[in-house]
Amino acid sequence: MKVRIGRDELLIGLQRVQGVVEKRNTMPILSNILLEAKQDGVEIVATDLEIGLRGLYKATVLTAGGVTISARKLFEIVKELPSGDIELTSADNNWTTIQTGKSQFKVVGLPSHDYPALPTIDREGLTPLSGEGLLELIRKTLFAAGDNDARYILNGLLVTLLGTEKKTSLRLVGTDGHRLAVAEQEVGKAGSKGMPVEMKAIIPKKLPMRLGISWKREETVNR
Repeated sequence: MKVRIGRDELLIGLQRVQGVVEKRNTMPILSNILLEAKQDGVEIVATDLEIGLRGLYKATVLTAGGVTISARKLFEIVKELPSGDIELTSADNNWTTIQTGKSQFKVVGLPSHDYPALPTIDREGLTPLSGEGLLELIRKTLFAAGDNDARYILNGLLVTLLGTEKKTSLRLVGTDGHRLAVAEQEVGKAGSKGMPVEMKAIIPKKLPMRLGISWKREETVNR
C-alpha cells in the first residue's frame, strides 16, 4: 500500500476513531485501525466488536492495499506534523513508513486480513436525519440510560423510527429502571413505499459517549 494524503484530512479521520478503538487490549488488533487504499481514497475503519466506525477520506492512491496500525501511535505522530501531504507506505512485513518533508517514522502493523470485518450496510431505503436534531435527542435521553447494569438491555438507548402517511418521527428512550427519559422529533415527510411502519433498535450508551457526545441532564421529578 502506498498513498499520499493531506495531514489535516488524515488527522480528522484519526480523531474520529480514537473513541472507538479498544483500549483494554483483549485482542491486540482491536487497538489498531484498518487503513485500506481504494480507488477513490483511503478508508479508515475502527471497531471494538460492539460498535464500529468507517470513513472514506480523499487521498492519492499510488498502490492499493491495506494494513492495520496502532490508532494511538499514528494519531500522536500525525498531530505533531506540520500541514502538508503525508506519504504512507506499508511493506510486505506490515511495517509502515510515514513520511512528510524531512520527517520519517516507521510503525509496525498487523495484516489487514486479520482485522474483524464490519457488517455491510444496505443504503437503499435509508432515512436521512438532521445531525443537530439527532444530537439533541441523544443529549436529552442519554443521562437516563444505565451504567454497567446487569440487565444489559438497559445500557443503551431504544431508538424507534415511526412512519405514518403524513410524517416520519424518531423517538429515543433511555432508562436505568429508576428514571425514564423520552424525546421525539419529526425527521421527515411521509415514509417511503415499502418502509415498515415502525423500526426499533437499541444502541449501546458508549456509542455516543465514545464519539464525544455529551448529555444534558433534564430535571426529573420523583413521584
